[in-house]
Amino acid sequence: MKISSDLHVRSGRPAATRRNQQGVALIVVLGFLSIMIIMALAFLTQARVERQVASATLEAMRGRQILRTALNAAMNDYSVELAAHQLVMPPVNTDYDMFTSIPPKPIMGMGGRTIGQDNIELLVGEVEDWIPRKYFNPPYNAKTRVPANAEWILVRDDPSSSQPSRILGRYAYVCFDMSGGVDGNLVARESEVAGQDARVASNRIRRSVRQMPMGLLPEAVNPSQFKSYRRGWKGFDSLQTLIKLTDGKAQDGNDGHTRWQPERKEIFGAGLASNLVSDVVPFSLSVYRGGRYSRSSATWSKPEFCGAAPWTTVLSPIQSQFAPGWQAWVSNAIMDFTSSSPYPIGTDYPSPKNVPMFNEINMSYRLLTPEQDPVSGWYKYTVEVTLTVEFWYPFPSEDNVRSGTYNMPPPTLTGGAAAGDGQIWMQMVMPTVAPPLVAFDPSAAPPAALSVEAKYNNGRPYLATGTTNFVYKIPLIRPVPPSPAPPDYNPAYPFPNNVSPLLVNMVQVRKPIYLRAGTNNVDMIPPGLTIQPVAANVMPGAPVTKVYVQEVTDPRLNHIPGQWVLQGAPSLEARNTWGGSTLNKFMAEGTNLYCRNAPMETPADLGYISTGKEWETIDICTPAAADVLANLIADPNLYATFSSNKVFYTNGTINPNTRSSNVLACAFYDLATQETPNTKTEVVGANPLDEATARLLAQSIMDSTVSGTIDNACQAGSDWVRCAAMQQGGALAAIPLNNNQRESLVRNTWGLFSPDNSLFTVVVVAQTIKEGPNNVGTWNAADDVITGERRAVALVWRDPYKNGVNPHHEMLVRMFRYLND
Repeated sequence: MKISSDLHVRSGRPAATRRNQQGVALIVVLGFLSIMIIMALAFLTQARVERQVASATLEAMRGRQILRTALNAAMNDYSVELAAHQLVMPPVNTDYDMFTSIPPKPIMGMGGRTIGQDNIELLVGEVEDWIPRKYFNPPYNAKTRVPANAEWILVRDDPSSSQPSRILGRYAYVCFDMSGGVDGNLVARESEVAGQDARVASNRIRRSVRQMPMGLLPEAVNPSQFKSYRRGWKGFDSLQTLIKLTDGKAQDGNDGHTRWQPERKEIFGAGLASNLVSDVVPFSLSVYRGGRYSRSSATWSKPEFCGAAPWTTVLSPIQSQFAPGWQAWVSNAIMDFTSSSPYPIGTDYPSPKNVPMFNEINMSYRLLTPEQDPVSGWYKYTVEVTLTVEFWYPFPSEDNVRSGTYNMPPPTLTGGAAAGDGQIWMQMVMPTVAPPLVAFDPSAAPPAALSVEAKYNNGRPYLATGTTNFVYKIPLIRPVPPSPAPPDYNPAYPFPNNVSPLLVNMVQVRKPIYLRAGTNNVDMIPPGLTIQPVAANVMPGAPVTKVYVQEVTDPRLNHIPGQWVLQGAPSLEARNTWGGSTLNKFMAEGTNLYCRNAPMETPADLGYISTGKEWETIDICTPAAADVLANLIADPNLYATFSSNKVFYTNGTINPNTRSSNVLACAFYDLATQETPNTKTEVVGANPLDEATARLLAQSIMDSTVSGTIDNACQAGSDWVRCAAMQQGGALAAIPLNNNQRESLVRNTWGLFSPDNSLFTVVVVAQTIKEGPNNVGTWNAADDVITGERRAVALVWRDPYKNGVNPHHEMLVRMFRYLND
């Protein structure tokens, strides 16, 4: 048994020990198994999460793709719809200024199903800050109308197939026209808009000359405060920034140097009533191309730089406005207007150069008491001639102040039966002597020259400084001695008695009489002007009983004898006494003149150029003149950019085709109505345009563009001048605003208007769809699943005119934002 015991000892441990060891092994195995199970579960969980993330990422990507598809479709659909109806500006409260999605063909639709039927409220939340408030009010009521009208459009796997292909998603949209609003940029001073922007040469500079008032916009709570907010501001990117920046919530712009300059600090106090914002837009991107648009070729006529082409060619479309022969002098007249020279090129045409102009001539004469020769007992006769010349300088602008003086040499007088070589000829005889021929003594000393200032004189004509007239004392001689002559005959005393009358048949200007600046002639009394047209007897020693008065109808036309009118009495230092049609024309045209003496500031400066007819200048408001203005560029920088790029982008404009009377009224409200630029109100008073007149003009413009079509809309920024109120005898003339004042509205708003200010806002909703296994290609709410939704808003600029090699309406997204990130 010993052997057995030994064997037992050698063969193993006790049974309990073995069981313990087996339990540990089992635990280890189970532990490893648990770890493996946990790892497997973790792997499965991770795989599931990754699949979910991948699926979510895929759906998000699909959602963004469908959203971008929806935006592109909205832009294209809206553009096509506007183009189909030839609309430059959508009419108010139509399917065109609030345009909702409609499937292009039935297969892309859902049987007319709208987003409202799926309880989609597209215009709630943040998106409200990106839409003009007018669309939330009657008659638009966008919050209810858009869900009711915006239909779903399906995105299919193969949209070109005539059979329903797999549905990938669906979208809907609404487009809101924003082309008729006031650009917030217009409130800032021009120097502060894009002041330090590197892109200023391309698309950020503001070309307009008008700093907009805001008082007539209902959303402007405090226009002055709104303006103060613009200090240091470089421009708005969206309507939301415009509202948020002026709603009274303090903000500090120092963190956004790319938008605001470092010194910018926001303060409390609302500038806009954000719940009323309807007529303000953030950025009215426009493009200047000039010229006229041809629909047949989708091209624009090339505009000309002012002065580059012959003015006779440029102005030929309005040649009916001019007097005959205008082609001979109009270029010189415009050169005088634009040249810095203080002297006109010539004096025989209606020059606009600001120099004193001959306005009235007074002439009288008498025979002094004859002197007797103590030797022969015969007599010497002396004629005293007084010539008074009145000048007019109706140039009140500070731009036209002259410091120097002008001189008028004494005209030479010739007296006798035949005309001599003098500038003025007095045709005269002495009938009671034989022969009756008499003449002026050529050796008589002339009077001194007159000194003439260039002074506005409150709009009244004036006389020379110091000595105001020429006084001639000229002895009479007898060209043919008496026969027989007495032995002691003295030629200095050629008359036998002291009671012989002098018969003056006529007094006429035979040679030009000039006003001079140094040796330069600046104005002229023309040859052929008859100062005294009828004969008159003058008795020796008698006082002056008659003053012969000639007044010019229009001082710019004083080089034309026929423009001088014989008057019964002098009107020196007062406006001329002409009446009738001349007075009516004078009052209708305006009482002040202007000369730029520099390159034209705008083509509207042509309105200061005389047509060669009394008190008429180029009427820049006729349809033909509007075409001329549209084809001209006066700004050399704009022209240089245009010449190299064929286009010039700008901001800060108003669409003249806008359907908002408030916007147009703001454009003109408080606008200066001075006849001439840079004129002090204490020199020439003129009230700024009041609200009633601004609204009258706005309504007239809207009446002319009411259809919004390309044929009736303003095609160029200056085309609004064609409206009825701006015409001769129109509503503004009855205010009354004279022609100069009406045209000042054109000059003072030049660059403010552009029909290319064509913006619209797009709000888009897009949903991704996973189709079930049944009826692929056909929407089935019970089988198909909406797997994601994206929303976005975009501000889009659209060129209302087709252009390019493949004519199309160019569009660009000015601003884009996802709404549910």
